[in-house]
Amino acid sequence: MPTDPITTALILLAALALWALSLLRHPIGACPRCRGARVIHTRTSAKARTCNKCSGHGVHIRRGATTVHRLYWTLISERQRQHRRDKLTRHLDDR
Repeated sequence: MPTDPITTALILLAALALWALSLLRHPIGACPRCRGARVIHTRTSAKARTCNKCSGHGVHIRRGATTVHRLYWTLISERQRQHRRDKLTRHLDDR
């Protein structure tokens, strides 16, 4: 059953949009190395050590979260600037 390339592209675009929304909503996730446990148990030693990747915090910024947040705040600030410009022109037109 061959699929239409447009359908495939739309599905990929929807998946990318959902992923970006999930990054916007939950930018921080569990550390991939210690899985949020904050310590790593090694096979050779009975001692547990602090995770080096998250510095013992148990959380890590998800890949792409910084980019998505920068894009979001850039768009928001541009919209606010445009709103201020429109408000100023309306005020000047009223004179």
